Amino acid sequence: MLDNLVAAVTKTGRITADDVLAFRQAYYGDGRIADSEANAIFAANDAARDVDPAWCIFFIEAMCDFVVHQMEPHGHVSDENARWLMQHIDADGTVGTATELDLLIAILEQAKTVPQSLSTYALSQVKHAVVHGAGPLRDGKALLPGVIDEADVGLLRRILYAYAGGGNIAITTAEAEVLFDINDATTGANNHSAWDDLFAKAIANHLMFASNHSSVSRTEALRREDWVNDTTVNAGGFVVEMVKALRDIYKVATTQETDSQKARRESYASAMQTAEEISQQEGQWLADRINRDGKLSQAERAALLFIKQEATGIHPALAPLLDRVA
Repeated sequence: MLDNLVAAVTKTGRITADDVLAFRQAYYGDGRIADSEANAIFAANDAARDVDPAWCIFFIEAMCDFVVHQMEPHGHVSDENARWLMQHIDADGTVGTATELDLLIAILEQAKTVPQSLSTYALSQVKHAVVHGAGPLRDGKALLPGVIDEADVGLLRRILYAYAGGGNIAITTAEAEVLFDINDATTGANNHSAWDDLFAKAIANHLMFASNHSSVSRTEALRREDWVNDTTVNAGGFVVEMVKALRDIYKVATTQETDSQKARRESYASAMQTAEEISQQEGQWLADRINRDGKLSQAERAALLFIKQEATGIHPALAPLLDRVA
């Protein structure tokens, strides 16, 4: 039945509300979807140029169910399954349609764990839209390349939070690199004010968080307290509150704590102390990234102020940059 439906869509280029109902009946007939059926649904999505809004809902729902809950291991996305997904939605390095991008993010949000490559790939889609002013995120938008708008910031935040769902507390180096690429491409542009805030928090999280402890999520680290939703640009204010909030999360009452709780608290304290020290490798990485375009953006300045005020130790590699924000 699915083959006939796909053939009809390929011929007409349209998916009507009745077609969506037929796809649903074919899919939910036995409650499962075979590999061939998943390929057929992707083929229909690729062939359609005029779709009823109900199709996007069905497509994301069905493919999320297949990738996250039916492919092995259930509830997780393996490296192999991530490659399968990217092969189906990728067109020369970018996601083909906005619906497929929504699917990618929905999978990041629903799966218990996903490969880092999938999160980085999602971030790179926003980077492509911002840098080149093209792709599904820019369809119908009159935005010049090199400008990041509120929707872009919201999508980046959504992707970062989604990857945090698997216990990935610290922003990874790959994620931080993409964020820096976006920042370099938009420095001096009329960006939405929320960008500087998100960028600085993410880079600070990457450099100064005890990533080997999973008691608090990355979402907590980036959203803690009211200052999270404050999109005003403040070079140093939010960063101080951020690190205080992170520490407060981990304060454990010493009264009536068990031996295991005490051991965990002491282990965290040690890890946090180490994490808040900017090592030579971390300092050199940050210096190289900031100096790559020869400019010091407002977002980069905010990140440097955070490190200067809150790090327990800073390698001399950062001294020249820190002097610039004195």
